Amino acid sequence: MRTALGPIAPWRSRADELARALAATSGGPILDVQRVFSLLPPDRPAGEAAFRLVEALPRTMDRASRIALLREYVPPLRNLVLARVALPVAGLAIRAIGGQFVYGQRIEDALARALRTAAREPRARFSFDMLGEGARTADDAARNFSKYAGAIEALGRAAGTACREPQDRLGVSVKLSSIHARYDAQSYPLVRGELLGRLIALCRAGSACGIGLTIDAEESERLPLQLDLFAALASHPDFLQWPGLGLAVQAYHREILETLERIAAMARRRVDSGGKALCVRLVKGAYWDAEVRRAQELGL
Repeated sequence: MRTALGPIAPWRSRADELARALAATSGGPILDVQRVFSLLPPDRPAGEAAFRLVEALPRTMDRASRIALLREYVPPLRNLVLARVALPVAGLAIRAIGGQFVYGQRIEDALARALRTAAREPRARFSFDMLGEGARTADDAARNFSKYAGAIEALGRAAGTACREPQDRLGVSVKLSSIHARYDAQSYPLVRGELLGRLIALCRAGSACGIGLTIDAEESERLPLQLDLFAALASHPDFLQWPGLGLAVQAYHREILETLERIAAMARRRVDSGGKALCVRLVKGAYWDAEVRRAQELGL
């Protein structure tokens, strides 16, 4: 990794400056995620317990089980009465943290909130995703495709009236597993044409609306399929002049540097052909827990 990064000196001072500025930043939400990380580091027992609780509590529907979770993960709340009293407060805290990332239940609500934030923070960027990916049937895939198309249309209307440089500020992230029920290595040779056709349709809509579209990151075993489809889009003549085409990449993968080299080569060929640059977004930890479990199951 050190060899791949090259000499540290050219960028070290800038990195130090950014780190100091970030550390000195005040204000913002009381339950800002970075502040929670600093108070409860995930690699410490208390931090690990807190983040397990944050993951489990919203998924637990009945009150008795939610109280039991509090008693298990928060030692000061082992007393049943205290846990009952603390439950509403814990729910409010979790919703406050989640609200920094999940902007709304509908694209219209999320977009309205994003535009208010954009007016205050010119450097803010927004990528809208649909939670609960993974189509199991053709009907699921068709429904998800329709939702993505609707989101692109809504963002396009906002980009045309409310945002400056919209392709740099507003975008949609598309998970390939949500628009096809057979997005896997075994089925890929048979369904590649269908997947690519659906992506081309969404990209045409995004480029026409003046917004960005990012192919979102998923599990590592799907990465070769993802790169193959992204390469086809990057070289597609209809999208060469569209600056909004992007790809999200898992930064924790062991092969991350090789992956970025492949994407950089795609970008060079695209620019050499007279096209625009590609967008790349590094994702710190999505799917980390699931991939660790999967590796353990396979004995890797």
